Amino acid sequence: MKKLALILTGGIFLVSLVALTAFKILPPRPSANGQGTLTLPYLNGTQHFSFHAQTDASNNVTGSFETKSPGQDIRVHGNIDCLNVLADGKTAVMTGLVTQVTGEGFPIAVGDRIWFKVQDNGEGANSTDDKFSDYFVFGGSCNSNFNVTMNAITGGNIQVKP
Repeated sequence: MKKLALILTGGIFLVSLVALTAFKILPPRPSANGQGTLTLPYLNGTQHFSFHAQTDASNNVTGSFETKSPGQDIRVHGNIDCLNVLADGKTAVMTGLVTQVTGEGFPIAVGDRIWFKVQDNGEGANSTDDKFSDYFVFGGSCNSNFNVTMNAITGGNIQVKP
């Protein structure tokens, strides 16, 4: 009987230990994601975009971005490798590498580094529009907070988590 009680006590201890360690609440990690449409005068039409970026426990950033410009018949896809949530907690800067380009007539090529900035202005009827900078091809890092025009998005949502 003592042996059975010892085995049961040991089993309960192991289950408790696993439950406490396996379901540990992890601290939040910076992330940003969104999708929507931009109306840009220099594009002569609309541009659809989507992106997601997340930071793991080792501070490595993974994610991807895609943009389609139907008026120009172009699609650009790439991987995000850097995410910087700015001090305001609602603006994020990201950089990445272009991996696919479909269509012609746009000055972006596979292998180009891109930079872009987004702003999450909240949810609901009382919030202002979320904003997106458009994509820029140059060697800026995601620690560079360039003063670029931020365009209000339509038909979408951006979320930034510090």
